[in-house]
Amino acid sequence: MKKRKKIAIYISAISMENQRKLLEGILNEAKRRDILCYIFTCHLNFVARVESQEGAYHILSLADFRFFDGVIFCKNTIQYMPAAKNLEKRIKKSGIPCVCVDAMVENMSSIMVENYRGMFDLVSYLIERKAAKTVNFVSGYPGNADGEERLRGYKDCLQKHHMEVADPRIYQGNYSIESGIKAIEKWEQEKLIPDAVVCANDQEAIGAVQKLQSLGYHIPEDVMVTGFDGDDLCKAMEPSITTVEKNQKAEGEKAVALLNELWEKKSTSVEWVDTSIDLGYSTEGEDASAFALEDFRKTYVNSSIILRQSGDYIRNMATDLAETEELEGFYQVLYRYITVGDMRSCYICMCDIEKVFFRENIEKSAFLEIKDVNTSYTSRVTIPVGYRNRQSVRFGAFSPGKVLPKEIEDEDVADFYVVTPIHYRNCCYGCCVSSNSFFALESELFFTWVANVGVGLENIRKYQLLNRMMERLNDLWIYDPMTKLYNRAGFFHIVKEYFRDMKKKQEIFVLFIDLDGLKTINDTYGHEMGDAYITSMADVIRKTKNPKDIAMRYGGDEYVIMGRCEKDRLPEDFVRDIEKMMEKIFFLDGEIRLEASMGLSTHRICDEEELKEIIHQADERMYQLKKEKKRRT
Repeated sequence: MKKRKKIAIYISAISMENQRKLLEGILNEAKRRDILCYIFTCHLNFVARVESQEGAYHILSLADFRFFDGVIFCKNTIQYMPAAKNLEKRIKKSGIPCVCVDAMVENMSSIMVENYRGMFDLVSYLIERKAAKTVNFVSGYPGNADGEERLRGYKDCLQKHHMEVADPRIYQGNYSIESGIKAIEKWEQEKLIPDAVVCANDQEAIGAVQKLQSLGYHIPEDVMVTGFDGDDLCKAMEPSITTVEKNQKAEGEKAVALLNELWEKKSTSVEWVDTSIDLGYSTEGEDASAFALEDFRKTYVNSSIILRQSGDYIRNMATDLAETEELEGFYQVLYRYITVGDMRSCYICMCDIEKVFFRENIEKSAFLEIKDVNTSYTSRVTIPVGYRNRQSVRFGAFSPGKVLPKEIEDEDVADFYVVTPIHYRNCCYGCCVSSNSFFALESELFFTWVANVGVGLENIRKYQLLNRMMERLNDLWIYDPMTKLYNRAGFFHIVKEYFRDMKKKQEIFVLFIDLDGLKTINDTYGHEMGDAYITSMADVIRKTKNPKDIAMRYGGDEYVIMGRCEKDRLPEDFVRDIEKMMEKIFFLDGEIRLEASMGLSTHRICDEEELKEIIHQADERMYQLKKEKKRRT
């Protein structure tokens, strides 16, 4: 059987109409040629925090090109330039056949739309046919190649017609409805409302029309407005907006055809897609377009139904995921929400949990930093939550560069997979891979769905980290950091429970231990040797005491052990065990031996205040023994 070719498509914000039309052309042609498509995408506003952009665009680094036959690189849709440049380097280094869409890249084939010519012709139409004397421009965000070409076409056309190119008449936009509104507000305040407002895309044109109408201007009698891209919404509006049709569906089809040529003859080329002016009410005063409004209504109704159906579903998902505190419960909740949508199959590919949640780091590091996160895909990933053929599936570790294990590709009947990042800010948790889903391909809510997964995982990570921090704080409160025995606060806290579990007439013992010669060791050999002397005594205590006995570091070189007197193990036996073990411990090649003085006291079960008195009695007996020892020496 002939091997099915597999391509990686890099395109951002596929729920936007421009990208959706382009992708429709790519997928139609790929299906006709029996090519499997992996669509690597994310959705971020260009004003998103840098760390969020970093996290979202981790998805561009996921695929290992050794497992793919070709790439379609929609460079201009990727708003985070460091990620776009890094992906470009990876593609070139791999040598994989690649077609770049709407951007010229050295040694790559390209499909280009005539952005410059389209804008030049549009402005010429306004000046020559509609007699516009002043033409203002709302630009795209800086650095975007399409936007730069459209701005250049606008400027060159004005110069050709001997009209001034004035900076106050150019507004720096960002391809949003909001920037169209703000441009009109600025020009109204500065008394620079022109005969025509030319926008770098249709979204800006929609905002400009809305604001002009709210200010009392008539479209097109007072001001003409134009867009660029050919969005259906722009054509369906009242008034319909004159725009430049980019023919993006045809562009997508040509991209796949050009990639097929690369497989056959291995030589790069550049092809151009012509634009056309689609006249609307906003310049003509009547609907001159042959726009199929009925088709638009069907699409709009379908989108509205999905939006209404998904709204509560997305909100409930966010709430349910936020309430989970451990991963297995999180996976169970997530599976419920995978099965509700229209996804034929869906796989949550998770990075190595130990590395993502920094458990190794938590155990070894003296400090816990909540912002210390996993910022790349780990060398192995798993699928703890998957859905296929209406059944739950899981897969063990595999290389993330494959995106999906070969078993899944062989068994799934898919034309395309949508691969989206699971992240929270710049923390990389993994990715979501779904097949043949209208929800994943066209609904902006899908990105909210995936974002909910990332936020839920971040909640669990922080919950576990904070729990570990609380454990650390508790340890600091009840344990001596040097010896790992109880400190005084911990000892007297645990003693309360200890007494509650004992029989009323149970006899207890208290052993008070004081190291001999610690000051001399510190003065002669240094405090590092003194610390070793102290911790060695703690080790002796741990190894000789009964597991039920309670031991604490009472002071600098003093220890207290409390336990129950039992018939098969007398306190005096415990003291002898300690003495025998101390006799075997030497420092500095036998120059120093571990030595201590001990005082033992016994008593019937008591309360906390009586215990303090018993400890004092044991201390006194230890002190008497220490004095006798000094007299003997």
